[in-house]
Amino acid sequence: MHGEETYYVFGEPLNATKGYSEADKKLSKEMMKYWANFARTGDPNKDDKGQTTSVTWPKYDTTQKKYLKLAEKLEEGSKYREDQCTFWKTLGQHVSTNELDTSTSK
Repeated sequence: MHGEETYYVFGEPLNATKGYSEADKKLSKEMMKYWANFARTGDPNKDDKGQTTSVTWPKYDTTQKKYLKLAEKLEEGSKYREDQCTFWKTLGQHVSTNELDTSTSK
């Protein structure tokens, strides 16, 4: 859900009274590290001392479309939900050019 990462970025799972799992706590720490590194250095993978993260957040480009899946197991992926994105992109192009057949028949 949009914005759900905010709880992890700001350490909500580290609050012992909330009952988060150890996996959630670990993910929160990793996400805080990526966000802080990016804020300090412009690179989510390196801190201000040159230390790197355990899993590299890949640089995005329009060909490979790589991303980092933020979950219990951090892993690199590419072309996230490409089929669904193509559908919406194509639909949007048709709508903006009025190419859709919106007629009805009885």
